[in-house]
Amino acid sequence: MALIAWCCGGALLAAAVSPWLLSLAHRSDQQPAKTPWYLTRFGCAAMGALLGAVCAGWSLHQPLAAMPGLAIILFAATGASLVDAATFRLPDVLVLRGWAVGAVALTAGAFLDGDPRRLAIALAISAVSWAVFAALAWAYPPGMGYGDVKLAGMLALATGWWGVTIAVAAVIGAFVVGGFIGIALMALRRARGSTPIPFGPALVVAAALVPLALL
Repeated sequence: MALIAWCCGGALLAAAVSPWLLSLAHRSDQQPAKTPWYLTRFGCAAMGALLGAVCAGWSLHQPLAAMPGLAIILFAATGASLVDAATFRLPDVLVLRGWAVGAVALTAGAFLDGDPRRLAIALAISAVSWAVFAALAWAYPPGMGYGDVKLAGMLALATGWWGVTIAVAAVIGAFVVGGFIGIALMALRRARGSTPIPFGPALVVAAALVPLALL
């Protein structure tokens, strides 16, 4: 029942915000010529159902009080990554606000569950992740944008909730997933070696799946 509830709730929420996500994509300097399938109402609903399934899996390893904050971060990050996939832009309205609201919700969850130490570790991991990705963006700007830096810090707040091992594995997983995406696009002749590929989706996929695989 919990799985069905999470999937249905995620699908309904994603379908409801799909027009807003599409409007964010159209505000970009690199707005898509036509609506990508994943920004249509049906596509967003399908993504929302998948996110609901992930949250249901996460909830098996978490106290109920932590799940609102974790779900907020995952859904906001995914919405931003869908816009990124279409426009190479991660909207701050989703990343920064999702990061802030998720942090507040996790703080409340940590104190309700009586585990503020876990929150402190997650916040520290989030800050370190932001700093590491900021250094990468500074060292090689063509390979890493500052939107990716902020998204990485946001997602590290969620993966850091489970500790350093999960957070580090999620970062490594993001680069692995990004490599697979690039190979797949080149195999389909939709990209070449010099073609830029948005990194936001890879960050989200790794952050969603690594906890399920390792917990």
